[in-house]
Amino acid sequence: RDLEALAADASAGYTWGKAWGTPRLGAGYTYASGDSNFSDNKYETFEPLFGTNHKLYGMMDLFGLRNIHNPSVSFSVKPARQLSLRADYLFFWLADGHDLLYPEAGPGRNGNGYGRNPQFDTFVGSEVDLIGTYQPTSYAEFQLGYGHFFAGDYIKQSAASVPANGGATDADWVYVQAKFNF
Repeated sequence: RDLEALAADASAGYTWGKAWGTPRLGAGYTYASGDSNFSDNKYETFEPLFGTNHKLYGMMDLFGLRNIHNPSVSFSVKPARQLSLRADYLFFWLADGHDLLYPEAGPGRNGNGYGRNPQFDTFVGSEVDLIGTYQPTSYAEFQLGYGHFFAGDYIKQSAASVPANGGATDADWVYVQAKFNF
């Protein structure tokens, strides 16, 4: 099969260096192609080869860099020298409704109503991430994070297509992290 896939990523932001808390506002857009026809001789789903997409596509790791449109906005502020606060809002659409929805790693979702559903809406959902980082010394850092995923029409239609699923719901995720540098 011929590989004819692509991905693109662009981001921009502005930091107000002289304002209190040095606030930063940013926006980004990521695209990774999907396959419009699995029966032809072309493979059009972009496949990331290495690394994690964790930082780029939401802290909840629900989706990765395959068959996705992903615009995002972010805001951060440093109210104290050792404390930073960040909020990200990400949106997810399938790049091609004829292809699967892919997680951060592994094969595409193809069960419980998920699959190649070109008749479904392509809006997968949106995610908000709130992250606080406290670094009391150069060798210690503590982080608290919260993520909420708002299920979109694609998720709701996929879940509704199999009545035993019980429908689609939003998701929450909380984490606490400590990092020590040596």
